[in-house]
Amino acid sequence: MYFDTIEALVKARPDLAGGVVAVLLCETPAQTNCSMRRLAAQGAGSLIVIGDAPEPSDLDVQVVRVKQLPSQRSAWSMLNQLIDLLAGRWLLWLWNGEYFVFPFGETRTLSDLAAFLGDERRKMIFTYAFDLYANDLPNGGDNLEEADLHFDRIGYHAFPRDEKVLRLFGGLGWRFAEFAPRETQQIGRTSLFKAEKGVWMDRKYLFEDAEYASVQCKWHHNPTAAVMSLRRTRRILAHPEFHRVRGNLLWEGSEKFDWTSRQLLELGMIEPGQWF
Repeated sequence: MYFDTIEALVKARPDLAGGVVAVLLCETPAQTNCSMRRLAAQGAGSLIVIGDAPEPSDLDVQVVRVKQLPSQRSAWSMLNQLIDLLAGRWLLWLWNGEYFVFPFGETRTLSDLAAFLGDERRKMIFTYAFDLYANDLPNGGDNLEEADLHFDRIGYHAFPRDEKVLRLFGGLGWRFAEFAPRETQQIGRTSLFKAEKGVWMDRKYLFEDAEYASVQCKWHHNPTAAVMSLRRTRRILAHPEFHRVRGNLLWEGSEKFDWTSRQLLELGMIEPGQWF
């Protein structure tokens, strides 16, 4: 299915397959194929691809295409329109070049995770957006698993906003703050959640409803997940002044990414909570 704008999609109200609806916001074609493949492999019921992306092939998932190009300033509005359209459904959103990693994701699906969260009376799972980087960032998107990608295993900082909500910083946005737009420096995010009418994101892609932005609930310890992201890396590398420190992305805190949830669990960067 093809639509010219997000408004056209919302007006048509297409029938989407059951399970988690994954939304991929594509600013550029870079790494879109890999992002789509992984979402399909993780068991997304349907995939809404918005923006500049190649035609997906051989994906065992329903794909809905929207030609309208998302931007840092417009994508939050698109997501809010989809939240109203998909009220009652579980929704996972990512930018191109981002990959969702959740505990035991090698043997369990997105639907398994959503079902567990629902049983535990949770409407979301809190995620940390960790930067993926390499001194020679691959331009393509089909063989990222074979690329020499790293992330920071240390150097993260949390500042409580209230009892359950944290403001989190770290990664390249912290180490190279002079090259990172301020609005992209915070790494806390709600990537997977149950959509409800009127529960929207602000312009910083954060929910104003504290329940949708909380790391833990009152009655037990919750699982957390990660978004492994090349997005900040692309933006920082494109900065006209970054040439002064280019080649210094790797440091003693770098860890090579092996594409498994076990790696992040062992480092304490995501937690299983009570999901065993």
